[in-house]
Amino acid sequence: MVGNLRLATRARGLPVAYAISTGNEVDRTTEDFLAYVLDDGRRGPIALFVEQIRRPRYFLELARLARERQRPIVLLHPGRSSAARESARSHTGALAGDYALMKTLVEAEAVTVVETLDEFADVCAILTRFPEPNGAGVAVLTDSGAFKGLALDFCNAIGLDVPALAPSTVTALETLLPPFAPATNPLDVTTQGLRDTSLYATTARALLADSSVGAFVAAVMPGTPAIGRAIGAAVLPELTASEKPSAYAVLGGPAPVPDELVAAFAEAGVPFFRSPEQALRAVAHVTRYGRARGRVPRDRSAGPPAVESLPAGEALVEYRAKAVLAAAGIAVPRGSVATDLDAARAIAANIGYPVVLKAQAAPLAHKTEAGGVQIGILNETALISAWARLHATVAERRPDVVLEGVLVEAMAPTGIECVVGARRDPQWGAVLLLGLGGIWIETLGDVRLMPLDVSAADVREHISALRASAILSGSRGSQPADISALVDVVLRLGAMMETTPALAEIEINPLVVYPRGKGVVALDALIAGSAV
Repeated sequence: MVGNLRLATRARGLPVAYAISTGNEVDRTTEDFLAYVLDDGRRGPIALFVEQIRRPRYFLELARLARERQRPIVLLHPGRSSAARESARSHTGALAGDYALMKTLVEAEAVTVVETLDEFADVCAILTRFPEPNGAGVAVLTDSGAFKGLALDFCNAIGLDVPALAPSTVTALETLLPPFAPATNPLDVTTQGLRDTSLYATTARALLADSSVGAFVAAVMPGTPAIGRAIGAAVLPELTASEKPSAYAVLGGPAPVPDELVAAFAEAGVPFFRSPEQALRAVAHVTRYGRARGRVPRDRSAGPPAVESLPAGEALVEYRAKAVLAAAGIAVPRGSVATDLDAARAIAANIGYPVVLKAQAAPLAHKTEAGGVQIGILNETALISAWARLHATVAERRPDVVLEGVLVEAMAPTGIECVVGARRDPQWGAVLLLGLGGIWIETLGDVRLMPLDVSAADVREHISALRASAILSGSRGSQPADISALVDVVLRLGAMMETTPALAEIEINPLVVYPRGKGVVALDALIAGSAV
């Protein structure tokens, strides 16, 4: 594979300092060679095709060092599917890791994870010429009005920002464009560009000068060979002089383009594409890398105390888990554990009806299926019946379980059910999880993974990236959810995982999120200690 990748990069005119195949890694692994390359004093990207990352913690240390030294790392790592993981394991003899967890943690250290061989080469091509992107959005210059809409749709689908242009840029463009051409991003120079090809250069210069623009793609029609050469010759000096990641794409797929045009861009080191979608996808990766370079972790000056008395390899019973959350500043329903009916009646009278009864035993992970949850209890008479029903049903369905007691809680108002959690991988470390909760987490799988040190601003971005984000932002006239309170819970769980290395897993599901200003409440919780 490494030989083929080297040929592919050479065909694009990319300089290659090393082409290293690590073989079966009996004595030296990818990490050893990565450490060596990081010390060579170069500034270009490091391209890795890796079937197994055998020393994850060391790999993350090296990735962090690469980020500090402003060395881009582009990683192609098979393993998104279970079949690919099994194939890699049988090929290398190494254990297959969790791809999503790996991707989350390496991207937090500014590693660019790509999914195809084309993306691998495309991203390397742009980062070789432009190794220090700033992470701002893309400006698109075209001579096809139809392509403008396609570009907007495609950029939206791949998460590439297409920013509005600054007023000064709009003014500058309006002096260059014909009256019927709007000065927008993407920018269509219309057929006026065919009459005066210098328009490609002047408009490209204006777009690249805009401070809100971090990257640039020119996507042009091929035209006749003479027209294609003229357009390319006009815009190439601007892209050559640019310090912002820039690419030139010719629409039309396999339609012929002049060889000398391709050669001119190769000589200048400006990436040349035959597909604007391919160029935009590569720019999206480069833009994300630019943002990751400047990622600011959350403030660690204060956080919840470490969790004490965790049973090794076991989960805390729910009421104990909720006590841990409450100590960490996360709201839980009012209530306490009763070991007999009289105590339950006293607790309910103290907190007020309606209440909920929940069977408490460490082996009872799925209380509802065992009949261990009784809700909507409106008065003492209903409480007496629910108490008897709970014990009878649990005894019938789970005769092996001995209850520690029954949690009597105030019944919380309805809201938007989310899940917030964290888990620690013994090889890679820990990640946070956020998504739509309740029954929907398994049905929709709409979740986001984040590093433990994620900032509040980044958590908000992850919330916006959820497919269910419209529910939280207020859809169909509903009130916006208390996003600030949701973000706060995510940050607190991250701090808890950092301060307690023995903590293997936390899951709050559901975490009910109320309208803005009304907070959140954890209705159920799982906290488990590491096995070792």
